[in-house]
Amino acid sequence: MSIQTQGFLFEIVQLLQLFPDSKTFPDSQLRVTESYLQEQLQPLLDQYADIINTPESSCAASITRSHIQHLFQFKTKLHTLIHECFDIETDQHTLPPESKTMEEHIQKMWTWLRREQDTDT
Repeated sequence: MSIQTQGFLFEIVQLLQLFPDSKTFPDSQLRVTESYLQEQLQPLLDQYADIINTPESSCAASITRSHIQHLFQFKTKLHTLIHECFDIETDQHTLPPESKTMEEHIQKMWTWLRREQDTDT
């Protein structure tokens, strides 16, 4: 077993859907030492814990714009770290360039994100 196929890092990468499929990250190769990765990862994990342990995260109705922005920033930072520390065998990136704002990214993806209301009653 490897860090790419077990534990919290694997779970968070899959949960946040950093890659277009669930196989990309497990197939990646670590290009740094695990201790270096842990050193770089710990501040991000602390940030994630702070985001998740806020009162807003316990109820979907109370999630604020700020909460969403913090999650988006966390996902972007984690995505960058993963690409710095692992050889990923794909050219597909699921996050926008850092120069785009969250609003620009959502606007660009709106057609894909939009879902028609069910008409069954």
